[in-house]
Amino acid sequence: MGFDVRADFDGTGPRWSEMYGVAKNEQARQLRHDYSQAHDPEMVSVPVLGPEWEKGELHANSRRGKREIKADKRSDAVKAWNRDQRGMCGISWLTRKWFVFIAFFFVAALVVVLFFTIPRAAVWTWYQPDPVLVNNETAVLTRIPANFSFDADLHLLVDASSSWLPVRFSNVQATVYDVQTSKIIAQGNKKSFSVKNKKDQPVVFPISFKYVAFNTSDPTWSDMYDACQYQFNGVKRADLKWTVEIRQGIVGLVNKPVSTDSFTGIDCPFEFSSKS
Repeated sequence: MGFDVRADFDGTGPRWSEMYGVAKNEQARQLRHDYSQAHDPEMVSVPVLGPEWEKGELHANSRRGKREIKADKRSDAVKAWNRDQRGMCGISWLTRKWFVFIAFFFVAALVVVLFFTIPRAAVWTWYQPDPVLVNNETAVLTRIPANFSFDADLHLLVDASSSWLPVRFSNVQATVYDVQTSKIIAQGNKKSFSVKNKKDQPVVFPISFKYVAFNTSDPTWSDMYDACQYQFNGVKRADLKWTVEIRQGIVGLVNKPVSTDSFTGIDCPFEFSSKS
């Protein structure tokens, strides 16, 4: 056979190297080498050249990256909810349209309930013609020093008709003023009671009158003495002129509404001792 360079490379004809057995020996060595490499653990575990993780993948596996992914998911969920494409809180039908309807009816129902359940402030007035009852045994009036004191029950009327439910009072403070001098002459408290949602309900309010002055020329002391002095023959007593201020502590209200009422032209229901 003649020498053919092309046939030696493309394998279409007999190779010149086979004439002396060179190719057969190389093929045998190649087979033995490939067989040994197949069982070599070092050759199997060799990684592919280049980085195993990209920079973006490393950032996604970090804490900051995970937080950003969660934030993006929440943002996408909110945007989808605003477009009525998904529900809220895992409820598929609770889209923005249904949420608006439910919120509107809830607020409307809440307003109606609060309108009927929130208590209103009551209106307090004097009960005439018998506004006060005095315990005569406690009545004391002195000139030196000038003072007076006594215990009494105020007879008041409560108008709670503006409320739809009974009004519960936690604490009510009453203060009585002299109309002409605006000085405080009595104070008292009444706790834990309730009135029905009706008009003009009588309430007996215990109170203590106490006033101290420098001398008998004090106008507040003089007003009380002139109205309630001992009735000697020919003595003409003046009328009582008082203003009552009621500060109401109502269960269900944060503030304390104030109600005031005055009366004049009422005769004093008691008299001080003749020795005063």
